[in-house]
Amino acid sequence: MSKRPERLTSRLRDALAMACLLGSLAAHAAALETAQQKMQSQDYAAAEQLLREALNSEPDNVEARALLARSLLRQQRYAEAAQAYQWLLTRYPQDADVALGLAQSHLWGGEPQAALDVVTPAREHNPDYADLWRLNIQALMSLQVPQRDQALSLQTEAAQLFPQASWDLVPPAMPAISEPGIVLTNIERTLDPRHDQQVELSLFQDFLSRGNRNWQGVQLDLIHRIGPRQVVYGALRRSERFDETDHELMAGAYLPLNQRLTLNVEGMYSPAHKVVARNSLLASLQYALDDGWVLHAGVRHAEYNASSATLLPLSVERYVGNWRFAYSPTPIFTEGRTLYNHRIQVSRYYHDNSFITASYSRGEESDQFLSTFLISDVYSFGLNGRHWLNQDWAVSWQLNQTQQGDAYQRNGIGIGLRRAF
Repeated sequence: MSKRPERLTSRLRDALAMACLLGSLAAHAAALETAQQKMQSQDYAAAEQLLREALNSEPDNVEARALLARSLLRQQRYAEAAQAYQWLLTRYPQDADVALGLAQSHLWGGEPQAALDVVTPAREHNPDYADLWRLNIQALMSLQVPQRDQALSLQTEAAQLFPQASWDLVPPAMPAISEPGIVLTNIERTLDPRHDQQVELSLFQDFLSRGNRNWQGVQLDLIHRIGPRQVVYGALRRSERFDETDHELMAGAYLPLNQRLTLNVEGMYSPAHKVVARNSLLASLQYALDDGWVLHAGVRHAEYNASSATLLPLSVERYVGNWRFAYSPTPIFTEGRTLYNHRIQVSRYYHDNSFITASYSRGEESDQFLSTFLISDVYSFGLNGRHWLNQDWAVSWQLNQTQQGDAYQRNGIGIGLRRAF
């Protein structure tokens, strides 16, 4: 019996299999080419869909995996991008582009230490790859405690290796508050030198005694640094007190007059002014002495529904390293009387821009209680601070207790979220 029909059948099967393989390869190649076109047109979601379909039938396709990692990174899905880049790095541990992509996924996803663990050895093995130097510097400056000295050293070396590139990743150091002739306002001292804008949303709750209804408030703060010692700021606040609601708009600025002298101007306006002042204006000067001493003197005038008050805020501050000590006596002229209030503050700065402040004040104050203008003995204790989670985000908080004469005791708490950019 002849074997020829069987041989023909076998050859036909092989030919069909080869045709199917070639067709599959052609389809995969077409899918990758289409995905690359989608990437170029910034349609990253469509590219991702094509690449996942290709990887479902060919999981080990390196080109598809690399394109998928890039598409996920462009979509800011950093955790998924890191997984894709990690798959590639496991198979190609010496590939500098893969290491760069993985480090970018970690850094942009808020994990600077993980980025450092990848980019540092990659830079050392690829010293001629400028992007690895750049990301290494950025990761060092993005740590919760930025490693500025190390980053500056790398930046200096990178500038020598790549003189045609721009290397301004490490901002100049802020002058120490104890440097003679330099005044850093409290508001500017908490600004990160890498950012000139900050915005914060805060919520407040005060619990009152003697059957008084609790107070509530929400506030939006905006801060913009124009230049060294030049800061403008503003706030919108909504307050609920004694079953009444008030809104306040506040704006101010710090402006240097010379190397030692800084002017602070501020204004506030409330359209309804049921439980807060109708308006107020402040002008004050602060003068820097040597050895970390700073003097403040100013005048604030506030108009209420039932009366008005003029305050002369005075203050002396001393900065010692990361500590700040302040004493503020304030005469208040109102209703034909002269009142006095005294405040003591101690602040501790840490991690460059984070801080915690303890305060105690005692004296007489004027305030508006519905349609009544009150003068009462007041004392208060307070703790407040701001903790930077990273270079972009911070949490602000406050706790306080105030005894408002015989009227009520007020225990307050506040929490805020701040974004720097």
